[in-house]
Amino acid sequence: MYNDTIPVLIVGGGLVGLSTSLFLTQHGIPSLLVERHPGTAIHPRARGINFRTMELFRELGVEEQLRAAG
Repeated sequence: MYNDTIPVLIVGGGLVGLSTSLFLTQHGIPSLLVERHPGTAIHPRARGINFRTMELFRELGVEEQLRAAG
């Protein structure tokens, strides 16, 4: 029987869930993200990203990718 332990379960692949997964990975903490939908939404769901959030994304190295995606 396969028995593996994941210390953090993230439910939801929206902005908060995906960001949490990135931050945990950066700190070497394994996590499992589950999302009920098979892909991303075709319409934006977030109204914007505040200054501090963009600073954190810059530290993760994903700021330019986010800006390019619009």
